Amino acid sequence: MKRIMSLAMLVLLSATACSSGNDTAPEAPPEVETTPEPSESAEAAEQSSDQETPVAEETDDSIEPNERGNLPVGEGIENELTAQDGTAVATMKLSELRADPTCTSEYTPDPEGQLYGFDIELEVESAASNHLPDGYWVSSDLFQILSEDGEVVESDPGSTSAAYACPSTDDQFPFGAIRPGTSASGLIVVESPVDSGYLVYSDYDSGTFYEWEF
Repeated sequence: MKRIMSLAMLVLLSATACSSGNDTAPEAPPEVETTPEPSESAEAAEQSSDQETPVAEETDDSIEPNERGNLPVGEGIENELTAQDGTAVATMKLSELRADPTCTSEYTPDPEGQLYGFDIELEVESAASNHLPDGYWVSSDLFQILSEDGEVVESDPGSTSAAYACPSTDDQFPFGAIRPGTSASGLIVVESPVDSGYLVYSDYDSGTFYEWEF
């Protein structure tokens, strides 16, 4: 903000007192308080604190969160991730959840529970480097299995031996950071200790929670 400041100076002229013949000392000008201009570093810090946070916007706005605040995936869902300034950051597609997915690796241990799989496609725009410099993160610990009454019964269903080994390297979605300007797709397999319930995916980069019912 530009600041305009005017300063009036009071000048007192010395006069000779006729009665005493002594000179009168001039009065000092009044002190004026000024507010210093903000430094460049302070302005930069303020701008940094106002950095935009990405938010998820559904391409189908008819899908409403359920009672747990999760978006039902159903037969499939597509979400576009945008920044607050409207910049497209990423697009994510999730398929329906399938029981007993086809395992394509050379060896898959027998699961202790039920295997489920779904396909994921993720495209991260080059403009994401200004909002997600470390990339868009997807890992197995972002998934949970809930029982029918909503209790968490498995906090990392994608890391069991059977679930992780089921898809081959070529078919499996590459867990980790998907860098700006790149895309990834593949199969994610999870193992559930219960016969019926919910699979929840916590997408922390967008603050969106997706849910499959099985």
